Amino acid sequence: MPNIAQAHEAGPIYSWRGDALGPTVVVGTGVAADAARGFLRDNGLRRPALLASPSAHHDGRLRRLADALAVPDGRVFDFLTGHARSSDVTRITRELAGTGVDAIIALGGGTVSDTAKNVVAALLGERPAAAAVPIVALPTTLSAAELTAAAGSIDESGHKRVVWADHLAARIAIYETDYLATTPPAVLYGTVFNAMAHCLEGLYSPSRTPITDALAGSGLRMLCGRSAGSDAERLRRLATGAVLAGLVVTRAKSGLEHAICHSLGAVTGVAHGAAHAVMLARTIRFNTEDWPGAAGYLAAAGYPDIEALAAELDAIRASYALPERLRDLGVAAEQLTDIATATMRERGYVENVRAGVSEHQLVELLRTCW
Repeated sequence: MPNIAQAHEAGPIYSWRGDALGPTVVVGTGVAADAARGFLRDNGLRRPALLASPSAHHDGRLRRLADALAVPDGRVFDFLTGHARSSDVTRITRELAGTGVDAIIALGGGTVSDTAKNVVAALLGERPAAAAVPIVALPTTLSAAELTAAAGSIDESGHKRVVWADHLAARIAIYETDYLATTPPAVLYGTVFNAMAHCLEGLYSPSRTPITDALAGSGLRMLCGRSAGSDAERLRRLATGAVLAGLVVTRAKSGLEHAICHSLGAVTGVAHGAAHAVMLARTIRFNTEDWPGAAGYLAAAGYPDIEALAAELDAIRASYALPERLRDLGVAAEQLTDIATATMRERGYVENVRAGVSEHQLVELLRTCW
């Protein structure tokens, strides 16, 4: 059973010990190196590699972590930016092949997490899943991508491909508030919208259950709540909400809103979190229009009607100073049809609660967001 504990001078550490239901999760302040080192030690892992983005250098964080975990320079890959790319996966896999690497440390957001998962899949090849190299995730954003079994990457032709396997989810995810605090607000709070989308889409997912509904409702309260307290306390609350949202999306698959945001990234290169900030309220409105289950859905989400939900999401977006429209993200009107076409190839489109959405309807929805 999950183990919950609290004790730390700088604030509580929330530790969920992994089992068959998912990875070990740690949320706290000043915990990153010790938690990662303890996981490696307890599992006899001595040859980790470290994946990160260049931004991890700016405060010496990457160097300190590499030293603490005894990762040599030859197994540090610090060039990951933008969206996860197949070319980066190929490069890292080639350099790690034959080195005896036995763990991947992923320090960063969704790009680093997805790259790490794809590297694990490539290193595994045709061997049994039990031989997969474990991922130790130290997220700097709140999308909870590290908790899911899906890994996306964009190939040389600009198409997004997704692999899905249970062994690709991180074995331990360590949400260090000191790391989260260094992420630019526009990036961090955009990923809060991604987490809220996991909850809101999970509540009308065809694969939803009473358990995922409970997780989604609790996650939304953590992510939407306005609580007083220190920055660390606020980040711990948001990280906890993101974890709950991640547990939702691993069991109740996402729908149209995620399909659109994935396509926006693949076609235009916009940041995934920023895309959610623009699309979430309008897509929920589109999906629930004239849907018989809308009242029950909104009650589960904790809102009396769609207007109240949309107003809350708009207020949160404005409080985070996130973009309101697609054109604010640099999306051209001429790209809307290409985005709609790409959306119809996404699994979330096929599994959406509102079936049979036409390309014309998608373009019109995107136009209302443009």
